[in-house]
Amino acid sequence: MRMFLAVALGLAMSAKFLVVALLPALLVCDLVQYRAAPSWQGDRDRRAYRALLGWIMAAAGLECLAMSAAQGHQVPLSIALWAAGVIGMLLAAARLLIQRAVRWPPLAAWLAILLLATTVCLAAFPAHVLQPVVLKQLLSRSSHWDDMQPLALLGEHLRLYSGIILLKLGVPLGLLSVAALLWACVRALWHTVLRWLVAVLVIYIAMLVTLPLRQTYYLMSIYPLLVLIVSFFLVEMTAALQPWGILQRIWIVTAIAAHLWLIWGVVQVYPEFGWYGYETIGERWLGEESRGYRNIIQVTNDGTEDALRWVVEHVPAGVRVVSYLNDFHVVEAFAARHTLPFEFIQRPGDIDGARSLRPGDADYFLVDLNTVIASSLPLGGDGTWGAPVHTIWRGRGRYRMPVVQIYPRPMALYPGN
Repeated sequence: MRMFLAVALGLAMSAKFLVVALLPALLVCDLVQYRAAPSWQGDRDRRAYRALLGWIMAAAGLECLAMSAAQGHQVPLSIALWAAGVIGMLLAAARLLIQRAVRWPPLAAWLAILLLATTVCLAAFPAHVLQPVVLKQLLSRSSHWDDMQPLALLGEHLRLYSGIILLKLGVPLGLLSVAALLWACVRALWHTVLRWLVAVLVIYIAMLVTLPLRQTYYLMSIYPLLVLIVSFFLVEMTAALQPWGILQRIWIVTAIAAHLWLIWGVVQVYPEFGWYGYETIGERWLGEESRGYRNIIQVTNDGTEDALRWVVEHVPAGVRVVSYLNDFHVVEAFAARHTLPFEFIQRPGDIDGARSLRPGDADYFLVDLNTVIASSLPLGGDGTWGAPVHTIWRGRGRYRMPVVQIYPRPMALYPGN
């Protein structure tokens, strides 16, 4: 199990390095589970641990040397070191697999797990090791994330994430969720399972609000725990109210009505499920972070294909079109299925590249709302970019918003151009 956990963590860090925010919660759960366990189970366990840790440290050291060689542009040497690190990692994993009934204290086990997970991350994805720019970005973002310091958005994040918990499922079910969380915090004092769940929630949310991440989807990691707590709360309250028949019936009707309200809200926004919640809440509670693909429910590529179809149908042949749409895989798939009668240049999400555009660089360019928000650039129509020739809209009423905008030749995209 230790090996599988290390491999899973390593692959998760490769896909989204911020998964390290989950590690303190996992460690707390492990310490709670093994709090009564002895430190070591004999000298055999100690020797086995030290031998395995030596293999893992050797593999991790080779990967770090490969990264250092890549920083010095020693490409052949870095590739050789990376390959040696991969072999060392595989030998360490094989050694771990053949060990039987080896019991280590949690802190010792987690040292091996984290080292092996880091090695898996570096070995499975060579770009993390062999490309100098990756390490530089990682080091710069460890202290600055999108040019913001930790705690810079603490108040906004508290409002954002609390608003999601309270309002995402509709106000009735949201209020039940808040009540369930408060109930779980009290019951956790003497209920072991709830103590674990609450410990994970508290640690994870505390780390989430102190990091300038800004996306709502980071709460998705703990949605299953929230569902368990709310379900536990509903069942426990139903059982506790059994002696009072009328109160129990009122409680059951309230819970059913809260779920029916959620279903009705989803039906109302069909087929644009991605905007359920925002049309009710907007920016009044959640702030600007709820705009674009950071809405209550994610639809990351919403509007991309609609914008591309409009360009194919309306843009003259022979012109140059530049795309700053984030969902480059959607754009690539569309371009593969259609014949484009114009020159198409894709710069996925690279809105900073727009700063270097000069008249004639593009006849049309496409930009999505997520890119605009992430870059803190003004929306079109204020004279900075000029007026868009076409806009893809989502949502209704006062919360209607542009998800993709198509602009003509950027003659005055930035002052001085």
